Amino acid sequence: MNNETFLIKNVALSGTVSFLPNPVIAKVPNKTVEAVSESRLKEIFKMMFEQAKKEFNGFPIETLTMTFEYTRSGSPDKLYILDYYGEDEQGKMNYDLFRTSLC
Repeated sequence: MNNETFLIKNVALSGTVSFLPNPVIAKVPNKTVEAVSESRLKEIFKMMFEQAKKEFNGFPIETLTMTFEYTRSGSPDKLYILDYYGEDEQGKMNYDLFRTSLC
């Protein structure tokens, strides 16, 4: 049984709109979500992304990306960065995952 937990460090939301030359980005540290299991982490990704889409409904956003920076209990010296784009038609998560060393 895997007891590894995941702790979200920061969450950023970026969106592009046609009338601005650069994406609009907002980044905040996580102060509310404790360390969670991998399945719960995926649920949080989806829930937060869907909530952001609802909040910005009606704005002329062309692309929306939510970036999660998190650590894993099995490798706390690594920072994982996941750019989440939502789900495809089959319900599969669309994302890019990066890993960097913490200083």
